[in-house]
Amino acid sequence: AARRLAMMRSLLLLAGMLSVASAFQVPAQGFPRQVCSSSALARRTARIALRSLGSAGGSPGLRIRPSLAGATMGLKEGDMLKTPETLQEMMVDAANAVSSAMGQGVKRISVEVPLPITGGTELDDWPGGIKQKYGTLRPMVGEMMKVLNFTREEMEAKNFLGYVDDAIGIWEGGDNLAVVCFPTTEVARELEQLAASGKTVVVVNSQFFIDPFSSQEGKDFDASLEKVYLLQSLNLKGPGLLPVKGVLLRTFPDPFTVARKVDGGDREVIATYDDKPERKILEELFFKDSEERDKNLSLFDRLKKIQKEASNI
Repeated sequence: AARRLAMMRSLLLLAGMLSVASAFQVPAQGFPRQVCSSSALARRTARIALRSLGSAGGSPGLRIRPSLAGATMGLKEGDMLKTPETLQEMMVDAANAVSSAMGQGVKRISVEVPLPITGGTELDDWPGGIKQKYGTLRPMVGEMMKVLNFTREEMEAKNFLGYVDDAIGIWEGGDNLAVVCFPTTEVARELEQLAASGKTVVVVNSQFFIDPFSSQEGKDFDASLEKVYLLQSLNLKGPGLLPVKGVLLRTFPDPFTVARKVDGGDREVIATYDDKPERKILEELFFKDSEERDKNLSLFDRLKKIQKEASNI
């Protein structure tokens, strides 16, 4: 049994290495970016490892959920924040955050993830609009639904709320779940009905854009959502328009963690919040951090950073 367990561990490590080898990084707007599915060899290796685990006395039906969920737990200012390196990792993290929230009775859930730019032009990152974004997000949501116990048939459904051209996709399945992508305030009533039916509603990348003209139903439903997973890249400014980059991460039940990208590519935690910080708070936070951290930066280095930022626009 010990030999089988050791073999299983080696196979899982190999599967992870093969999966990571298939990943590639993204340009500035969205991270991470990769081909969502691992290589066929990695999948076969993982299946062999699962069979080995079952024969070693573990549960043959065990679902492996590699995750960074909890990566922010206990982090304090000055610690380094680890973020997902692939789309698959990110969506598994989101799924595990959803599972944790459901375990604590949360029934109205919000997930916000960055999208890799696909098919963009010099003038427009998304020339195909919301339908192009739907085509990008759909396989990502599929990775999340796998962990949430959706069947293949449930994941392959092509159902929409409202008009098809609005690309408000909906998938129902798993443990009495309804996953909805890109919902707007126009479908707030339908979302409320789903929640009233007893389903856990998981909203992915909502398009509510609440303003004074939004319907009260939309405002109420948006306010009722718990942001259980959020990953957002931040591009802010320090003194003298010095570009400062960072990230905002929340994985339920941990706090919202803000980290700044430092030399070497690491992300250093500079603050944590119980609620999602507003943009103004983040701007002030990064400005003050830059005032202290970059105070000895030479004029040449400042100009070089500004020029580099301008070339990425």
